[in-house]
Amino acid sequence: MDPVQFDNPFEGLAAFVKSGFQGPLDELPEEKLNADTISVSTTLPSDTRVWETGILRTTIEKHFVIVENYPDKQAAIIGQAKWVKMLTEMPDLPIKDIDIWNLGKLKEGET
Repeated sequence: MDPVQFDNPFEGLAAFVKSGFQGPLDELPEEKLNADTISVSTTLPSDTRVWETGILRTTIEKHFVIVENYPDKQAAIIGQAKWVKMLTEMPDLPIKDIDIWNLGKLKEGET
């Protein structure tokens, strides 16, 4: 599945504000790996309403990186298990943010 993306980063900001900062609508149990230096968190956030997996590596990026999103909870369960397996085997695996809000455009001045 291709990542869901919003064309305009300001739409993402508006959706986040509209969500009332209420936190996730649903979530899977967070997985901790590598002596708790890696967290794999899969949630259904109230702003996007799209299941997503975020990875926090306290020794590498030091912030959550959203690596994948999913059409439904079943796909999210499978996706989280895939990330847990990959990061268990390769804790330093390069990861890339899917940039759901298209914030890269802000950096490039394309808005």
